[in-house]
Amino acid sequence: MNRLQQQKENKAGLLEDMLSFIRYTPNREADLLAFMEKYQKADCDERPVILEQLRRCMDGKEYSNPYTGSYHYTPEDVSLMGQILDEYIDDLMAAQGDPAAVSECVRDTVLKINALNEECGR
Repeated sequence: MNRLQQQKENKAGLLEDMLSFIRYTPNREADLLAFMEKYQKADCDERPVILEQLRRCMDGKEYSNPYTGSYHYTPEDVSLMGQILDEYIDDLMAAQGDPAAVSECVRDTVLKINALNEECGR
């Protein structure tokens, strides 16, 4: 069971990877491209606001995060994923190798992750 406890501690790396995707660090070159792509895909009535942010980015002024609205999950979702993984490992330890209990634990965890995935828009 020591190996399972180690996995519980190692899950921090997985969660950090998930969070790194949704943390925004301004990068003008990448942000210019993101604004241009957003502009091209936007409906005509949304374009003036995007164009204004693109101009601000080009001029070196403060601008909004061009990726807002494109993230599929939030930091709270990542936290919930951490809780699901903790429960999974705790349940595996409690199962003590019983195949039926392990199978039930895996099934329950997959259902929880699928539900979270569904809530996040897949």
